[in-house]
This record gives sequence, C-alpha cells and structure tokens, in this order.
Amino acid sequence: MITLIVPFYNESLHLLRCISSIKSQSFQDYEVILIDDLSTDDSYQLAQDLTEEDPHFRLLCNKHKGLYQARNYALAEARGEYICFLDADDELLPDYLSGLNEDGNHATADLVVQGFTHVVNGGQDRVSVKHSGPFSKPDDAQSLFSSFDIVDMGNVFGKLYRRKIVEEYHLQFSPHVLLSEDMFFVVSYLIHCQTIYLSEKTNYLYIAH
Repeated sequence: MITLIVPFYNESLHLLRCISSIKSQSFQDYEVILIDDLSTDDSYQLAQDLTEEDPHFRLLCNKHKGLYQARNYALAEARGEYICFLDADDELLPDYLSGLNEDGNHATADLVVQGFTHVVNGGQDRVSVKHSGPFSKPDDAQSLFSSFDIVDMGNVFGKLYRRKIVEEYHLQFSPHVLLSEDMFFVVSYLIHCQTIYLSEKTNYLYIAH
C-alpha cells in the first residue's frame, strides 16, 4: 500500500481539484492522509465534505502549526509500505500512483524518482530525469550528488519512499531548515537508501498559481 501525504493550509480554492485528482487514480491500494495546518478558511470543512464517504482518506488536524510539523505528524501516522507527497495546490494525472508502484517494483527500489509537469498560465513544461532506469548509488557523497540532479529533482513530491527506512533512521522534516526543506529531507533519505530507480514519467502536475 502507498500512503499519500497531503498537508494543506487555506487551500479552499484548490482542494476540490486536488482531491478529485486523487480519487481518479487507476491504482487503488492507497491511503491518503489529509492534514489541516490550522486553516482559517473553510478548507477543513471542505476536505471533510469531499472525503467523508471515501475509506481511502483520513483527515487529521495539525495542532502545532507549520508545514514541517504537519508532514512529520503524517509520517508518524502512515501505514503504507511506501510514502509519497502531494501539495494541496497541485494535482495528479490518473496513472501517477500506478506509475510509482510499477517503478518501485523494479529491483524493489528504496527510492523512485520521477519528473513532473510544470503548469504555468495554462502551458505545460515536462521536467524529466536525465537518465532513466536503475541508478547505481556511488559510495561517496561527492559522486552521488554530482551524478544525481538534486537541484532539479530535490522536491519532496514526485518520489516514492520506503516507510521502513524513514522510521529506521528517524527521518523527519527539520524545523531548523527554513529554505529548501524538501531538499533537506530528500538528501537525508538518499544517504540511507540503497536501490534507486529513475523514471521518465511526469504524472505529477506542479502548478504555479
């Protein structure tokens, strides 16, 4: 099973499209943790109305406030073998989860890295990995980060993480990292994973609002 973590704060304008894109997934062995970061609009009620009849969804409230806290809370609640992330103002194409699952089965990957589709003013630009297929992880950090495009692929979304590794090494989002917090988590995970699969799929819609 895949756990999809979706934190949100005052996203009432985008939640309908975001949640609808999740419900349209062709892959059905998943759970969704929607976690409200103390929204001041009607986002929580909207999320509740959209998901209360769907057993795939769990709606939680982050009482401590802050994106890193919300994500860490959801990580602790995750039940799936794998974990992935979705920002509440983005959307997924219907084969996103099935593609991650398919890629994760290659060499039983600890980490799947996909590209994404950047949507700006209605136009779309595909951001793909430079080389697809199994990735042999170098032993030293310098070789790893010179061969893995961490700048373009440092976002926490568009990836599949093994929950066992997250728990074993107590990986979390840090309150001390104010910029590039996604990259900090990805780099921390990269250090501990062994098998990596790079995929040319771009089924995540990263939307500029």
